[in-house]
Amino acid sequence: MKSDWSSVCAEVVWMRVGDEDSYHPFDTVEDAAQYLGDFYGVRQIDFKDQYGVTAPGFEGNNYISLYWGTDPKDGSAEVTKALTDEEIGEFNLSLEAIRDCEAANGE
Repeated sequence: MKSDWSSVCAEVVWMRVGDEDSYHPFDTVEDAAQYLGDFYGVRQIDFKDQYGVTAPGFEGNNYISLYWGTDPKDGSAEVTKALTDEEIGEFNLSLEAIRDCEAANGE
């Protein structure tokens, strides 16, 4: 029987917003974007390094940690890989959709 990597070692998107936040696991890039847009009002992110991204107010050492890592149910939160350029693009599209929804609802 062929081994399936995703069933052996599940991954989640880990995010910590600046120095004051705790790490939060998300099942999808879109879920992480929803959290960042709703609670922090971030409108767009830019790639920083393999461990995270920047946004206005979250630059330098106070950046946003954002990466794929091991599922917390596995007992650890090891970094497995950075988000790809495509995933960062999806993240920004999700943030744009949040803004569009807020504008349509008069928020």
